[in-house]
Amino acid sequence: MSAAPLFTPAEADALLPRISALLQHLQRLQSEARRRYEEMGAIRAVGARADGRLVMDADYRAARQEFKSRVGDAKGLLEELHGLGCRLTDVDLGLVDFPAEVAGEPVYLCWRLGEPRVAYYHRRGDGFAHRQPL
Repeated sequence: MSAAPLFTPAEADALLPRISALLQHLQRLQSEARRRYEEMGAIRAVGARADGRLVMDADYRAARQEFKSRVGDAKGLLEELHGLGCRLTDVDLGLVDFPAEVAGEPVYLCWRLGEPRVAYYHRRGDGFAHRQPL
């Protein structure tokens, strides 16, 4: 197994347009999947017939199919993100880390969706709350 590539800030910045687009799409898919999941719960709450089938079985199956579709699409986007060499740490906040070194120490360059460039880092054991300016 090969080690993850190390990024310079400029290399990470060059990926931001693609990563930003992927993250925005992923956030939309996640939101849609959550809505379908909640819809499935509401449909189940309506109840079942004596034979055990849901009263709104067709609606449930349609919502479940939409949910599965969104989850499958999201998995593909996650694979693409990880294939770029970065790691997604929070979909809702749009947090992405890039393996790097600062002063010989292994760190993550840290970027949040909406920031114009990669301008922060944190130690590998720390997270977003401990990020420091480059």
